[in-house]
Amino acid sequence: MSVIAPPPPGPRTLRPLPASVLAGVAAAAAALGAPPLAPVVREAAAECRLVWAALEADLVDSDAADLRVSHAFREALSRRLSAAATRDERVATGLAALIELVQLLGDSLRARAQTRATALTLDAQALLLTEAGSVKEDADDARRIVEAVEALIAEAAN
Repeated sequence: MSVIAPPPPGPRTLRPLPASVLAGVAAAAAALGAPPLAPVVREAAAECRLVWAALEADLVDSDAADLRVSHAFREALSRRLSAAATRDERVATGLAALIELVQLLGDSLRARAQTRATALTLDAQALLLTEAGSVKEDADDARRIVEAVEALIAEAAN
């Protein structure tokens, strides 16, 4: 009988990801959530750090200060980027990784945003619900997502 053992734990230190990756994750999470909450999602993300961390059973975890992503996620991304033959393949891989991070972290960011929104005065909440997002905000979010993909590719290559 053979035993399948878990991989040895990765580095124990937290390693910050570029701020642009968090901004892109927040932009995409905001776009996928309730439109009035989008600016609050971005604000909530700005108060966090996105870090690589040694996680034993999960790909992500979070606390009040940090959104943690497993070193195993980074290693898998690095392997896939190394196997990509063209820039288009690397960009597609980076975008897929960003989308995965949004899926894994988006609920946490939106929950933080909801907590922030409920702490606002009733007048501020009403204003938040009646303000419409602008085309400029959408363009800024698209730029943040592109920058996040580029930064994630560069980060996984290190």
